[in-house]
Amino acid sequence: MATAINLTLRSIEERARLYRGLIVLVSATSVLACLLTVLLRSWTALLGLGLLIPFAGGYLLLDGRRVSRWRKGVLELWCRRDLQLVLFAKSVSAYPSIPPRTLEGMLSTLPESSTEQKLDALLEVKKQQWVATTSAAARRQELRTLLAVVALTLAVGLAGAAAQLRSPRILLGSVIVMAVWAAVKKHL
Repeated sequence: MATAINLTLRSIEERARLYRGLIVLVSATSVLACLLTVLLRSWTALLGLGLLIPFAGGYLLLDGRRVSRWRKGVLELWCRRDLQLVLFAKSVSAYPSIPPRTLEGMLSTLPESSTEQKLDALLEVKKQQWVATTSAAARRQELRTLLAVVALTLAVGLAGAAAQLRSPRILLGSVIVMAVWAAVKKHL
C-alpha cells in the first residue's frame, strides 16, 4: 500500500510541476506576443499566440502519459495481489495534501466495484484483461490528442500565413486540414 501511495504522491507532484511549467510558458508567450505587437506596431506578432495550441497539446500528452504510468504501476501491484484497490482509494483519499479533484480524476481510471471482495478476488487473468483494455483505450486517447494538436496547429498556422500573405489558397488549405481532421476523428 505504501508503494502505491508514494507513487500517487510522486505522480501528483510531477503533474503539478508540469502544469506550472505550462502556465509560465503560456504567460511568457502571451506577454511577448502582445509586447511585440505594440513595439512593432504590427498585428503579425500576435501569430505567436498560435504556439499556445502545441503548448497546451504537449501538456495534455505529457500529463496523460504521467497518469498512464501511475495507473500502470498501481495496477501491477493490484495484479500481483500486493494492493487492494478499494482500500487504497480510501487510504489515499484521506491525505489532506492531495488535491481532491486531481485524485478523483486519477482514481476514476482504475477499476471500480460495489464490494471490495468482488474486485480484489478477480482472477489474475481477468485483471490482466482489464489492464490491457484500459491501456489500449489510453493509447487511443493519446493518438486522438496528438492528431488534434497537429491538425489545429497546422490549421491555425495556415490561417495565419494566409492572413499575412493575403492568400485564399493557403486559407483553403487550413479549411481542408480541419475537414480532414473531422473525417479522421470519427474513425478513432
